[in-house]
Amino acid sequence: METTIKRIGISGSHSCGKTTLLHKLSNELPNYYPTIEEIASLFPRYARRYMETQVAIMRAQIETEKRFPDMLITDRTVMDNLAYTLLCFSESKMTQEDRMFMMLSRDRCMRHLATHPYDLVIFVDETIPIEDNDSRCLNPYYQTVIYSNLKNIVISMKDEFKNFDILYVKGTTSERIATIIKYLNTK
Repeated sequence: METTIKRIGISGSHSCGKTTLLHKLSNELPNYYPTIEEIASLFPRYARRYMETQVAIMRAQIETEKRFPDMLITDRTVMDNLAYTLLCFSESKMTQEDRMFMMLSRDRCMRHLATHPYDLVIFVDETIPIEDNDSRCLNPYYQTVIYSNLKNIVISMKDEFKNFDILYVKGTTSERIATIIKYLNTK
């Protein structure tokens, strides 16, 4: 398969199958696509509710993506990081430091999308029951909030930058892969 799509980000709320999709998709595509596993999972679950941790996750995501300027498939995007930072911000006491962290995350996300855009953001357009992997948030309310906020962020960033496509996928992993491969074969 030959495609002009070189930088792919997989986006969606937690426990929606992004990591499974990353692994299955990387097996379907030519083996020259480097993959980036979910950076946030490298940080302890309890620490991710703090703004400074979300800023560190954003920084690590950006640094890792910059190592692969030409091609990549990443489990989560900088927009996912922004959605989780926004969730922390809405849950915080709204201190001046929290406002600074929120602005810093938004600025970093925007700068990264302007300088290292994805060609395609695959948005997993559904939520499924949360499975505990000792990493993800187990609260279904937060899953729904992240899904809604993230979908709005992805759409607004596409409208702002106009430098990436969005492909919405749902269903089984096989159905998602079939939708993606069909799309990539047209590009």
